[in-house]
Amino acid sequence: MRVVIEKITRSLMQWYTGATLLVLLLTATGLQAQTTGSITGSLVSEQNAAVINATILLRNTSDSGIYKTTLSNEQGLFSIEGVKDGNYFLEVNLIGFEKISRTGIQVSSATRTTNLGVLTLRTATKNLGEVVVKGQTPFIERKLDKTVVNVENSIIGAGSTALEMMDKLPGVVVSPNGQIQLNGKSNVNVFIDGKATFLSSEDLANLLRGTSSSSIQKIEIMAKPSAKFDAGGSGGVINIIRKKNKKEGWNGTVNGSYGQGGYPRYNGGFNMSYKNKDYNLFVSGTYVKTQNFFKRGIVSDIFNGDNTFLLQQVSNSNTITTTKTFTPLVGIDLYLSKRTTLTVSGTGALQTNNVRLMANTDEKDAQYVKTNRLDFNSLNKSKPYNYNASAHLAHQIDTTGKEFSADLDYAHYYSDPRQNIINNYFDANDKFTNQELSLLDGNRKLDIYAAKADYSQPLGNGHLEFGWKSSYVRAVNDNKFFNNESGHNELDSSQSDYTINNENINALYVNVDQQIKKFTIQLGLRGEHTWSTVEQHYINAEVKRNYVQLFPSLFVDYKINDQNILNLKVTRRTDRAAYADMIPFRRPLSATTYFKGNPNLRPQVVLGNEFTYAYKDALFVTLAYEHTRNYITTLAFLDDNKQTVTRIPSNVNKAEVWELDIIYSKKLTSWLATNNTFAIFNQSFKGTAKDFVLDNNGTPTVMFNSNNSFFITSKLSAEVAFRYMSQRKMVAETYDGYYSVGAGLKYLVLANRGNIALNASNIFNSENRNSVDHYQNLNQYWDLMFDTRVVTLSFTYRFGRGKASSKRINTASEDEKKRTKVSN
Repeated sequence: MRVVIEKITRSLMQWYTGATLLVLLLTATGLQAQTTGSITGSLVSEQNAAVINATILLRNTSDSGIYKTTLSNEQGLFSIEGVKDGNYFLEVNLIGFEKISRTGIQVSSATRTTNLGVLTLRTATKNLGEVVVKGQTPFIERKLDKTVVNVENSIIGAGSTALEMMDKLPGVVVSPNGQIQLNGKSNVNVFIDGKATFLSSEDLANLLRGTSSSSIQKIEIMAKPSAKFDAGGSGGVINIIRKKNKKEGWNGTVNGSYGQGGYPRYNGGFNMSYKNKDYNLFVSGTYVKTQNFFKRGIVSDIFNGDNTFLLQQVSNSNTITTTKTFTPLVGIDLYLSKRTTLTVSGTGALQTNNVRLMANTDEKDAQYVKTNRLDFNSLNKSKPYNYNASAHLAHQIDTTGKEFSADLDYAHYYSDPRQNIINNYFDANDKFTNQELSLLDGNRKLDIYAAKADYSQPLGNGHLEFGWKSSYVRAVNDNKFFNNESGHNELDSSQSDYTINNENINALYVNVDQQIKKFTIQLGLRGEHTWSTVEQHYINAEVKRNYVQLFPSLFVDYKINDQNILNLKVTRRTDRAAYADMIPFRRPLSATTYFKGNPNLRPQVVLGNEFTYAYKDALFVTLAYEHTRNYITTLAFLDDNKQTVTRIPSNVNKAEVWELDIIYSKKLTSWLATNNTFAIFNQSFKGTAKDFVLDNNGTPTVMFNSNNSFFITSKLSAEVAFRYMSQRKMVAETYDGYYSVGAGLKYLVLANRGNIALNASNIFNSENRNSVDHYQNLNQYWDLMFDTRVVTLSFTYRFGRGKASSKRINTASEDEKKRTKVSN
């Protein structure tokens, strides 16, 4: 059955790749003649300032029923497209202003475009007394193309770091080393404010540990992005959108929190802005200090080539990580005209990381008799920093909905890790025999340049959009290994490395969507040309690549009626190897474990299919299948000395995933809202890497997330969250199941401008788990314990007045930032 579906999927995508361009061209020309019209206009206040985020309702004159709705944009402009022939009237609503109406609007063959001109909204002057607003944006919003998690409304997330918040997201799992997985799949592209994060899982984890969840407005989860997005990130896209005040005059927020787990942790920050009709100046800063531990026990059984038992290593380690991070942001929106906005912004992160690892390893012979002991002590200190400079121009060409945008983006990352290592050797009786001292001195620089341009316009009963993007990345990794001899550090060039990665990606895309009766269809095609080199200076070697890939996408919605919708998604995506995964430097992770990059990694290609049924925007049932060629993963290989292990990123021939998701999200009563996700999936992996043969059919895995909000009074609310994951198999590893419970309370104070939140995560300390790894001539049994049970008290206060508007910055850097790892 799997083979049949795999062949059908490949045939479909091969046909679709060739046919998409033709269909797009036919759609773009043939649908222009459809008989629909548009209604446009602009909204201003009595002070002639643009009115933003007003709700515009278009109603049928015959029955006053709502036909279409929209919101006014940053310039106060609105446009309602795809209006069929008929008579209508329009209503404009916004809190703080009097409602206005315009009647006698007619759309016909003679009046295809109706421009209502400038509509002035008057400030509401009636004294309403105290008004209690009971409506609240839900913590989780389910949409057919993405899931939106409104972090600012989370109680259990208050006072936590962004990394801790990520692990609370539906379908998201964060591994002990900080790797983020979505619906059981890695290779997730993580964005911050529309920009991918450039970093390895380790450095990304450190950055997110240094980011307070209080600085985040919402997180968007897209399992199947369209052709408009970079083709990289086959595991999906997670976009972290930080808060950005956009209110008239001075406005802002201050916050602080204290948490206690195994160690104390705290954070604080501010977010301020000043806005008038000409510009919006915004600035923010966050300081976070975290300290946590990770305990690990490993039993390694090592075999000879003939599968006879050779020896056993029993290791126990304790890792303490201390991170201090200051994250500033400054930017300005310049309103060049009512239709044109230029945004210039700069962000950065200044960090101090200390990672202390203390481990001991007992080695036993084939009869399980202890032969020696090795104590490994490592202190890794670094002061990484990064900054990004971005310019975004948005221009509305006319009132019919034609828009153009352009972006320029530059990012720089720097890290200087210094790892001091002490190896103490003991005999079978724990008598000291020898000591080895070494130093790993790293220097890593990363520069990314990116530019893109996008254009969109109405087209018949839908839209046409196309665009271009180019990026250039240069990553320099200089790793020097020193042996300490008689108190002096001597360079060991055989264990050192100097590597330069260069990569240029040029892309074009086109998307067309059309509404045809009950169907809404979007066709997309993205083409990417990639040129890259990996220069290894110590051994004078170079790996070059030059190739073109096409990535079609198909999205179909069928609206059975107002309560029932069917959705189909078919995509082709890729994952290029992370830059650090291609650096052939062998770095010590412990006394017996090393990591070494692979410059010969090939990009993986993923064919994805997803079918969803939605009922009343509350119940979503999804069946998905994915096939991956050249799957990228990290495998453990036993070294020739039969005592140490080197973990190497490798390609596995193919991987398959079957998945069934059931999501239920609804406000059940005035005091209770629930969001639940049930998923069952199975992953299988087949192929070879070196001499290691992999044939893992996987095992069905169940994952369940439940988040429940209780609105006790107008000021007091509560939240309870539960997560469960059963045993799962991933490549050569099998992980035991676990569960976690979190709860919190929030109380509004200071005239509802402030709130105090108390929350507890992993209340029953139940996230610890075990795993079993089976590699060639090597079996490993892991016992893992995490420092995730934390109680946090936080306080937030907002000040200023004005009506907030929504606008975020889209920048040119996307997929390449995810792969630009600074370390492993």
